[in-house]
Amino acid sequence: KCYVPINRINVKEKKFMVSVKECRPKTAAMYCKDVAAAEERCSAHNRRCLLKKQYMLKKNKEFRYVVSRGKSVASAYMVLICAKNRTGIKVGFSVSSKLGNAVVRNRTKRIMRAGFTPLMPDCRRQTAYLFIARKALVGKSSLVAQQEMRSLLLQAGMMS
Repeated sequence: KCYVPINRINVKEKKFMVSVKECRPKTAAMYCKDVAAAEERCSAHNRRCLLKKQYMLKKNKEFRYVVSRGKSVASAYMVLICAKNRTGIKVGFSVSSKLGNAVVRNRTKRIMRAGFTPLMPDCRRQTAYLFIARKALVGKSSLVAQQEMRSLLLQAGMMS
Protein backbone atom coordinates (compact mmCIF):
# COMPACT_ATOMS: atom_id res chain seq x y z
CA LYS A 1 0.00 0.00 0.00
CA CYS A 2 1.11 3.51 -0.67
CA TYR A 3 0.57 6.29 1.81
CA VAL A 4 0.60 9.89 0.72
CA PRO A 5 0.43 13.14 2.68
CA ILE A 6 -2.94 14.83 2.37
CA ASN A 7 -3.99 18.29 3.51
CA ARG A 8 -6.93 17.93 5.89
CA ILE A 9 -9.15 20.56 7.36
CA ASN A 10 -9.66 20.35 11.12
CA VAL A 11 -13.20 21.67 11.45
CA LYS A 12 -13.14 22.31 15.20
CA GLU A 13 -9.92 24.30 15.24
CA LYS A 14 -10.33 25.66 11.67
CA LYS A 15 -6.77 24.70 10.73
CA PHE A 16 -5.17 22.83 7.89
CA MET A 17 -3.42 19.64 8.93
CA VAL A 18 -1.17 17.31 7.01
CA SER A 19 -1.96 13.67 7.67
CA VAL A 20 -1.15 10.39 5.99
CA LYS A 21 -3.92 8.47 4.24
CA GLU A 22 -3.96 5.34 2.15
CA CYS A 23 -3.67 6.23 -1.52
CA ARG A 24 -7.21 5.87 -2.82
CA PRO A 25 -8.64 8.62 -5.00
CA LYS A 26 -12.04 8.81 -3.30
CA THR A 27 -10.72 9.07 0.26
CA ALA A 28 -7.96 11.43 -0.85
CA ALA A 29 -10.51 13.65 -2.56
CA MET A 30 -12.63 13.78 0.60
CA TYR A 31 -9.77 15.03 2.78
CA CYS A 32 -7.72 17.05 0.35
CA LYS A 33 -8.12 20.79 -0.03
CA ASP A 34 -7.37 20.56 -3.75
CA VAL A 35 -9.31 17.61 -5.22
CA ALA A 36 -7.47 17.72 -8.55
CA ALA A 37 -4.11 17.47 -6.79
CA ALA A 38 -5.26 14.45 -4.79
CA GLU A 39 -6.53 12.65 -7.89
CA GLU A 40 -3.30 13.41 -9.75
CA ARG A 41 -1.23 12.09 -6.84
CA CYS A 42 -3.25 8.87 -6.70
CA SER A 43 -3.28 8.32 -10.46
CA ALA A 44 0.50 8.83 -10.60
CA HIS A 45 0.85 6.21 -7.87
CA ASN A 46 -1.42 3.78 -9.72
CA ARG A 47 0.53 4.17 -12.96
CA ARG A 48 3.78 3.51 -11.14
CA CYS A 49 2.97 0.75 -8.65
CA LEU A 50 -0.09 -1.27 -9.58
CA LEU A 51 -0.79 -3.96 -12.13
CA LYS A 52 -4.25 -3.17 -13.49
CA LYS A 53 -6.96 -5.81 -13.40
CA GLN A 54 -7.42 -5.69 -17.18
CA TYR A 55 -3.99 -7.28 -17.53
CA MET A 56 -4.62 -10.12 -15.05
CA LEU A 57 -5.60 -13.70 -15.79
CA LYS A 58 -8.71 -14.17 -13.67
CA LYS A 59 -10.69 -17.22 -14.70
CA ASN A 60 -9.76 -20.85 -14.28
CA LYS A 61 -10.34 -21.32 -18.02
CA GLU A 62 -7.67 -18.71 -18.83
CA PHE A 63 -5.13 -20.36 -16.51
CA ARG A 64 -5.85 -23.80 -18.02
CA TYR A 65 -5.43 -22.41 -21.55
CA VAL A 66 -1.98 -21.02 -20.74
CA VAL A 67 -0.88 -24.25 -19.03
CA SER A 68 -2.10 -26.49 -21.87
CA ARG A 69 -0.90 -24.38 -24.83
CA GLY A 70 2.08 -22.60 -23.34
CA LYS A 71 5.82 -22.96 -23.51
CA SER A 72 7.56 -23.20 -20.12
CA VAL A 73 10.88 -21.99 -18.77
CA ALA A 74 12.02 -22.69 -15.20
CA SER A 75 14.47 -21.39 -12.63
CA ALA A 76 15.10 -22.09 -8.95
CA TYR A 77 12.63 -19.39 -7.87
CA MET A 78 9.74 -19.74 -10.33
CA VAL A 79 8.37 -21.22 -13.54
CA LEU A 80 7.18 -19.10 -16.48
CA ILE A 81 4.60 -20.41 -18.94
CA CYS A 82 3.88 -18.27 -22.04
CA ALA A 83 1.10 -18.73 -24.58
CA LYS A 84 -0.14 -16.65 -27.52
CA ASN A 85 -3.23 -14.66 -26.73
CA ARG A 86 -5.75 -12.67 -28.80
CA THR A 87 -6.86 -10.28 -26.08
CA GLY A 88 -3.53 -8.57 -25.48
CA ILE A 89 -1.04 -8.97 -22.67
CA LYS A 90 -2.33 -10.98 -19.70
CA VAL A 91 -0.43 -12.15 -16.65
CA GLY A 92 -1.27 -14.56 -13.85
CA PHE A 93 0.51 -15.55 -10.66
CA SER A 94 0.12 -18.91 -8.96
CA VAL A 95 1.37 -19.99 -5.56
CA SER A 96 0.73 -23.53 -4.35
CA SER A 97 -0.77 -24.17 -0.92
CA LYS A 98 2.31 -26.32 -0.23
CA LEU A 99 4.37 -23.14 0.10
CA GLY A 100 2.58 -21.89 3.21
CA ASN A 101 -0.60 -20.51 4.65
CA ALA A 102 -2.75 -17.81 3.02
CA VAL A 103 -0.65 -14.96 4.41
CA VAL A 104 2.54 -16.39 2.90
CA ARG A 105 0.86 -17.13 -0.44
CA ASN A 106 -0.68 -13.66 -0.74
CA ARG A 107 2.59 -11.97 0.18
CA THR A 108 4.43 -14.03 -2.43
CA LYS A 109 1.87 -13.07 -5.08
CA ARG A 110 2.17 -9.41 -4.09
CA ILE A 111 5.97 -9.64 -4.44
CA MET A 112 5.60 -11.26 -7.86
CA ARG A 113 3.15 -8.56 -9.04
CA ALA A 114 5.50 -5.82 -7.84
CA GLY A 115 8.39 -7.48 -9.65
CA PHE A 116 6.51 -7.81 -12.94
CA THR A 117 5.04 -4.30 -13.14
CA PRO A 118 8.25 -2.52 -14.28
CA LEU A 119 8.96 -5.30 -16.81
CA MET A 120 5.55 -5.11 -18.44
CA PRO A 121 6.31 -2.38 -21.04
CA ASP A 122 9.18 -4.48 -22.44
CA CYS A 123 7.15 -7.69 -22.73
CA ARG A 124 5.74 -8.98 -26.00
CA ARG A 125 2.10 -8.05 -26.63
CA GLN A 126 -0.62 -10.58 -27.54
CA THR A 127 0.85 -13.03 -25.01
CA ALA A 128 -0.40 -14.54 -21.76
CA TYR A 129 2.15 -15.12 -19.01
CA LEU A 130 1.78 -17.39 -15.99
CA PHE A 131 4.34 -17.26 -13.19
CA ILE A 132 4.32 -20.18 -10.75
CA ALA A 133 6.23 -19.62 -7.52
CA ARG A 134 8.60 -22.16 -6.02
CA LYS A 135 9.60 -22.58 -2.38
CA ALA A 136 12.83 -20.60 -2.83
CA LEU A 137 10.87 -17.41 -3.62
CA VAL A 138 9.05 -17.33 -0.27
CA GLY A 139 10.45 -14.52 1.87
CA LYS A 140 12.50 -12.90 -0.92
CA SER A 141 12.14 -9.28 -2.04
CA SER A 142 10.46 -7.99 -5.17
CA LEU A 143 13.88 -7.12 -6.63
CA VAL A 144 14.87 -10.79 -6.56
CA ALA A 145 11.54 -11.66 -8.19
CA GLN A 146 12.08 -8.96 -10.82
CA GLN A 147 15.57 -10.23 -11.70
CA GLU A 148 14.29 -13.81 -11.98
CA MET A 149 11.35 -12.73 -14.13
CA ARG A 150 13.64 -10.74 -16.41
CA SER A 151 15.95 -13.73 -16.91
CA LEU A 152 12.99 -16.09 -17.53
CA LEU A 153 11.41 -13.70 -20.05
CA LEU A 154 14.75 -13.36 -21.86
CA GLN A 155 15.19 -17.16 -21.94
CA ALA A 156 11.70 -17.55 -23.38
CA GLY A 157 12.34 -14.81 -25.96
CA MET A 158 9.38 -12.76 -24.75
CA MET A 159 11.24 -9.58 -23.92
CA SER A 160 12.44 -6.95 -26.36
